Amino acid sequence: MARVIVLESTAFVLTEAKAFGELIFVSKSKLHTFNVDSIIQNVVEKLKEINYNPLEDMICLTGPSQKIALFIGTVASMHPEFIVLIFDGKSSKYKQRMFKNDNVKNTG
Repeated sequence: MARVIVLESTAFVLTEAKAFGELIFVSKSKLHTFNVDSIIQNVVEKLKEINYNPLEDMICLTGPSQKIALFIGTVASMHPEFIVLIFDGKSSKYKQRMFKNDNVKNTG
């Protein structure tokens, strides 16, 4: 079964994201925005720990934009393709999209 990877706990309701799979949080506590190395390290370690599958599991883009940029950048540096969930405010639902980066070799 697919899993939905969320960077950290958030005030946003993730009920709609749960429809795509089990929610997995990279960090159970709030990550400090200005500690870039810690955010990257947490993402890399968690994805390895859970045997993240970039073509099955989904990266949920929810939370503070600075942290999400680091989250997505870290995943993009590891995988040339992966699935993201993007919230569509008009329909109040998440939509699945494929992120493709032909400039990165798969190192995951």
